[in-house]
Amino acid sequence: MLRRSLLFLACFLGAVAWQAPATWADLVIQRLSMGSMALVGAEGSLWSGTGTLAVPEPSTGRFTPFMQVRWAWQPAWLLRGQFRWQFSSGGAAPAAIALTPRGVEIELLQITMPARYALERVPHAIGHAGWRGDLTLFVQHWQCNWRSQCTGDVNLQWFGVASDLFPMRQFGDYQLNIHAQDGSMDLQLATLRGAIQLQAQGKIQPGAHFDLSGSIQGEPAFVDRLPNIAGKLVTPDGPPGHLKFAVHQ
Repeated sequence: MLRRSLLFLACFLGAVAWQAPATWADLVIQRLSMGSMALVGAEGSLWSGTGTLAVPEPSTGRFTPFMQVRWAWQPAWLLRGQFRWQFSSGGAAPAAIALTPRGVEIELLQITMPARYALERVPHAIGHAGWRGDLTLFVQHWQCNWRSQCTGDVNLQWFGVASDLFPMRQFGDYQLNIHAQDGSMDLQLATLRGAIQLQAQGKIQPGAHFDLSGSIQGEPAFVDRLPNIAGKLVTPDGPPGHLKFAVHQ
């Protein structure tokens, strides 16, 4: 009798899960991003569907869409002990997100958005400088266990960096590499192109302790004005046109 009851319960829960609407994906995304991202206009089911990634406007809370996505569950991966979904958007290579006994794995994930969508959420005056350009996040492979200890590599590129505070000035293109190992993350910031040279290194330690420090070099008439918008984060360092910065949290 007990075996039949358990079998019925398992079949019932399976049927309910199979009918899970695509809006459940929105709940997962909002929780994982701590409310900084959502999935709007979701259609289909949790197993196969479409939707649009969106971010909330800081002033109104209304969501602004920026990237359409499509996903499909890959049942063949159950043979390897994984619940795995494939994601695609535009011409980008398909990404994959998997739930495994070890934790969560992400492969080949690429997200592109206007830089201001991310920078406006920085809790500092520097985040409200009217930043322009495009951010591209690329995850080659990222794995986190169920204790939130992560291993993998992430590449973040910011192209066409500019600010409304300096309407006639282009900063350049920059890249931040993140290498995680056993919960600790090493950061390396470099300049890809541009007259304003940025170089920095840092680390994120378990417990969310964040450190990033480096240098800024460029035309003195412009670079020496940066402390006016960055405050104590940026200070002079030697001759005109040379600054240093440090962020600790």
